[in-house]
Amino acid sequence: MAYRPSLEEQISLVEASCISYFKPTLYNIQYLNFPDRKHQILAGVYAADFAAIIVQLDNTNIGGQKIYSPAVEPKAAHNIVIDFRHLEGRMSFWTDSTEAEKHS
Repeated sequence: MAYRPSLEEQISLVEASCISYFKPTLYNIQYLNFPDRKHQILAGVYAADFAAIIVQLDNTNIGGQKIYSPAVEPKAAHNIVIDFRHLEGRMSFWTDSTEAEKHS
C-alpha cells in the first residue's frame, strides 16, 4: 500500500519545511535542522522513498504581500524544496540551475 500522509502529517511536513527555510530565531525552532532523520514526522516519508517535499508560498494574487525573515529576503513568492535524494547523495530531479530555492 502506498504511503498517504494524513492531513495532520501534511500540515506538519509543510510547517517543518517552512521553519527550516525561514529559520526563525524565537519560535518554532524545533525544525531548524529539518529534514533530520530523527524527526518522527519523516518516518513514513523515508519509508516511502519520497524524492522531495515542495512547498510554494505565493501571495502574488492577494496583494503581493512579501514574506521574509532575517535569513530570507522579502518576496511575494517562495518555492521551498526539501530534496531528499540530493541530501542522501543520490541522483535528483532538481539541479543547481533550478529556479526553486534549494534546501540542503
